[in-house]
Amino acid sequence: MKYILTFTFLFTIGNFVFGQDIQGDISWLNNDDLEYDMLLKAASIDDSLKEMTPSMFFVELELTEEQLSVVKSISNNKWLDLLTNESTDFAANLTLHYLFEKDAISLYRIKREDWLIAEKEKDIDYWKNYLQNIEKQKIKEE
Repeated sequence: MKYILTFTFLFTIGNFVFGQDIQGDISWLNNDDLEYDMLLKAASIDDSLKEMTPSMFFVELELTEEQLSVVKSISNNKWLDLLTNESTDFAANLTLHYLFEKDAISLYRIKREDWLIAEKEKDIDYWKNYLQNIEKQKIKEE
């Protein structure tokens, strides 16, 4: 019984802490309206560390402060809902790439239709695991 109560408490706190309710309008976060660019960050070499950082592609979005605040308030469960909704899946994926500065080489010169076939399931799995790990890290830090 103790474990059930602990789990329920952590789940409830987790939902509260990680933005169960979206703090604003996300109607702009859809596949038809979201505009983005892809930026290439060239490879760099740090001679002092003898390390090379490879070239990477990043998603660039022009979000207002309000929009950025809203997307930062979206819960993990809501992100997963957005990723599996046919009206928002690609836009949600692009936004997550932008927020977490994930290499977006797989999205370079790809249309949503191609992404659905080749990358969608892999991206959903990636974000599900990534967001869960962030949530676990936040709980540990408390």
